[in-house]
Parts: sequence; C-alpha cells; structure tokens
Amino acid sequence: MAERPRTVSIFLRNAEGKVLAQLRDDKPGIPFPAHWSTLGGAIEDGETPDEAARRELLEETELTPPLAFWRRFDHRFWLNGTPADVEIFCYVGETAISAGDIRLHEGQRVAYLDADDINRLPFAFSLDQLFRAFFAEQPGLIPRITPAAPDDAPLVHRIMRESFAEYDGVLQPQSGANRETLEDVQAAMQQGGAVLAWMGDTPAASARYRLDDDALYVGRVSVLPAYRRRGIGKAIMRYMEQVARQHGYSRIHVGVRMSLPANVALYQSLGYEIVEIVDHPKGPDRIGTLVKELPEESSQ
Repeated sequence: MAERPRTVSIFLRNAEGKVLAQLRDDKPGIPFPAHWSTLGGAIEDGETPDEAARRELLEETELTPPLAFWRRFDHRFWLNGTPADVEIFCYVGETAISAGDIRLHEGQRVAYLDADDINRLPFAFSLDQLFRAFFAEQPGLIPRITPAAPDDAPLVHRIMRESFAEYDGVLQPQSGANRETLEDVQAAMQQGGAVLAWMGDTPAASARYRLDDDALYVGRVSVLPAYRRRGIGKAIMRYMEQVARQHGYSRIHVGVRMSLPANVALYQSLGYEIVEIVDHPKGPDRIGTLVKELPEESSQ
C-alpha cells in the first residue's frame, strides 16, 4: 500500500475568535482554483511536523507566532472523482496582526473567517471539515512564557513538586525534585533564573536554567498533569533558546533520566542529541546529557 502524504495545517486565531484562511490562486491547472484553504503544506523528507508547520507559515506569511500541536486527522477528499487520503497534523496559534498587514507569498489573499463563513464559502481539499472541527472543539490557548521573578520562587517550587509527584516511589533512585525545598529553588534561581508558562491566567508549568561556562543548562522542566500534551514543554524549550542567545550562548543542554524514554524523545524531537550517558551516582538508573547547537538567527 502506498504511503499517505503527510501535511500540516495551521489555524491562527485572532482576538475575535476568527481563524485565518487563504484564498488559493485562480490559475488553470491547479487543484481547486479560487477556493479557500488552511495555511500549511507538505511535510518534507527528514522534517518533523513541528518543523514543517513553522517553515510553511514563515514561507507563506512571514509570521512566526508560537504554535501548539492540536490534533492529527486521517483526511479524505475527492479530486476529479477520485478519492485521496492524507495525514494532516494541525497546529494552532494566536495573532493580533490584521489580514491586510500580512505579507502573503502564496495565494490571492487571506481573511479571518468565522463558523458562518465556513458554511458559505468553497473550500479546497474538503478542508472545511477541519475548520468545522476547530470551531467545534475550540482547542486550548497557546502557552504564554514569562520570566519568573525572585518573588515567584514559591510558585516555581509548587509547580515542580506537583509535577514530579508521579515519580515519587517510582524512580530509583528518587528524583531530587521530590526533596527540594523552597530555599533550594531560590538558590538555584540565583545561578541563572526560571520561567513560568501560563494558559490564560493560570500557571501551568515552570522550568529553571543555569549559566554554565559553555552552555545554558535547563532543568526541572515541570508541567502540571492537567496541562500536558498541549505543547507547553516544547514552548518552554523554544523560549529557553532565546534566553540562551540573550546570554551569548550558542549551545543549550539538558540532563534526562534514560528510564524516562518519553522525556528523551521530547528533547530529540526538538533537535537535541545525546552526547553522553553515565550511570546515576546514587542508583541503577542512567543519565543522558542532550545538547542542541543553536543556529544563528536570521537577520530577516
């Protein structure tokens, strides 16, 4: 069986709750001319869906807002009477820019649409189904990352303890996060700093960083259980890349228990590579050091 094409679709929502859509070119020979579509496109070889979503959005609109994974669709549409199946990875973001101020590089124009618009306009590739799902589900807000002030140390500490509670009595040896006091967190923040992630006005996650000699070290990435699988951990790490650059670093590194493969996979999906694995000094586990070399920022 032939492998299904893999694509990404991006849904940018404005303050009114409308979603940005693209009107395709009206050219002979292209599928669905002058029909509406999502922003996005095909995932290239060797590219992750996250990377494809950011690349497509930048290429089409020059926009770079934070994006969070929403859901995957097994999607079917009909072209010239023939069915076609495609796998679509959908991402959501928020923007305050007006449609008229967007520098569009593909299609005739963009516009913010509401649920009523979806029912009256023609859509390419049956993508109106995705828009209807978006308005029906109203996927969650994009996480907002902020620096943590010294007075935020109790909040950073609480989020860490609640997030690591599931490992208490499970990891061997026990995670140090389960034993850290508020004073430990305050001392650690003085070696670099910390950040908080917010969903709306609710604190959902925290992380700390340390200014090492040759790299920014990130530790204690803590996402509360109720807010997991919303892209918050990834958003924090991307924010940390900016923190690293602000401090003059071209490298960022983390330490991960190898007994937590999902955590290892998260960092690898963001471009981190395992450079060392050592035995845990207090027990049978192993600790992996993962490093990411930060590309130079575009001058665009």
